[in-house]
Amino acid sequence: IARAHADRLGFGVEGCREMGGWFIARRHVIAYERPAFPGETVRLETAIVRLGRATATRRVEMRRGDELLATCETEWA
Repeated sequence: IARAHADRLGFGVEGCREMGGWFIARRHVIAYERPAFPGETVRLETAIVRLGRATATRRVEMRRGDELLATCETEWA
């Protein structure tokens, strides 16, 4: 999901090549709120929640219906 989102925003492999640089994961934090089980349908949503001059933070939420199962924030530099 993150790679597809980055590609759509122009920050995928080709976009980074054109800019002459790459993003690396600087910090990765996962909070598990509730379990998910094999066979269940879950939904992942992603968004850039902070954008600085040299960093960006992506948040991913995993949901089963309206129930929040997990969140993940990754800071990229």
